[in-house]
Amino acid sequence: MYEPSTNQCVLLCRYLVSSTWFQWLSITVILLNAISLGIGTYPDAVATGGFALAWVDTAALTFFTLEVIIGLIAFGRRPWHYFKHGWNVFDFIVVVAALTPGMRENATLLRLLRLARILKLFQAFPSLRVVVMGAARSIPKSIGLIALTIVIVYLWGMLGCILFGQTYPERFGTIDRAALHLFQLMVLDDVGNVMRAGIEVSILTIPYYLTFIFIGAFILFNILIGVVLASMEEARKSGHPSDPGHEDSPTPVSPEPIAPEEGRAIPQSDSQSRFAGISTLDQTTALVEQAPADSSQMALLLERTAQLHETVEALRAELAAQREPNDIVRETN
Repeated sequence: MYEPSTNQCVLLCRYLVSSTWFQWLSITVILLNAISLGIGTYPDAVATGGFALAWVDTAALTFFTLEVIIGLIAFGRRPWHYFKHGWNVFDFIVVVAALTPGMRENATLLRLLRLARILKLFQAFPSLRVVVMGAARSIPKSIGLIALTIVIVYLWGMLGCILFGQTYPERFGTIDRAALHLFQLMVLDDVGNVMRAGIEVSILTIPYYLTFIFIGAFILFNILIGVVLASMEEARKSGHPSDPGHEDSPTPVSPEPIAPEEGRAIPQSDSQSRFAGISTLDQTTALVEQAPADSSQMALLLERTAQLHETVEALRAELAAQREPNDIVRETN
């Protein structure tokens, strides 16, 4: 993520960004900002503690500005890498918009920007990010289900207009009234009173309402819940590649003894032991590719690779020595 650096300021910023206490400090500031926004909706509280609310807003804006600056410095000589992460872009836009001249004079826009800071909680809590990612991923998969829901509502709405348009005009007088009424039934809002009012108009409203509730509230909603849950599971796996259930997580390669001890010759009669070093060559190559930028681990891997090459050269020399007598015999014959 970060390139190596010896600059003390850059290292300090990286420490702050990755430290747990700094993250909890950011969460605390976000919560204080949210609480001040809620208190600001009470006129009496604004009249008595308006100065304190303004101070909290200024302190929160100062902290978020410093947080963005620290994040930029942490990338050292490549500060543009800061904008490769979507949440960093969001933080930068919110801070820059709040500092833009003329923005603080517009009370509505300023309150909207302060409200947007609360969304930073999604960045602080991975579980919230999974929920957001799951909801976002479920939207494309739900387009067909949404279209089917609209068609069913329209069909049942037109059927209601035809059957009850004259006797129940306040609910089925027009298609928009019927669709709004059916959406109310779909979420099971005040179903008991709706059924009783419908029975007073016509007995046919009972099968009409029951069939729509069964299809709309039970079948379609359960399918939608299944789509959302599946998308959340995908988001959890992609968002946490270190989880045991992650399908794309690399399989760890266990290093094995690949070279004989010093002073010990390779046994010529045991082909399995002679070719054991070659069989682990691909594993060592995979380890070198997956190894982090840690000097001790890299040195160990390089040492094992060198031992492998020595083993391969020894085997080649042994095979060449075995071929020479055979070639002499062929030439004599």
